[in-house]
Amino acid sequence: MTFVVLSPFPHLDPAVNALRQLGGWLLRRGIAATPNCCWLDSHQLIQRDSHLFLDQGHLNEAGQRSLAVALAGVLSKPVAA
Repeated sequence: MTFVVLSPFPHLDPAVNALRQLGGWLLRRGIAATPNCCWLDSHQLIQRDSHLFLDQGHLNEAGQRSLAVALAGVLSKPVAA
């Protein structure tokens, strides 16, 4: 079984976004040696584009759809053993 760990989502406010990226970096470092974990960086999966957000920090329906499509694409690839 493989566990998927998704980073904190992007935020439209640059300062909050930077903190979320830092938090993701810290999380990734913490799970780097954990077996059966797959790290996905949400900042690489979805864009910081205002049409994808309900407000500055929450994805709207289009943002959720964009994330779902990106996750499906990543998760459909075989995992290296």
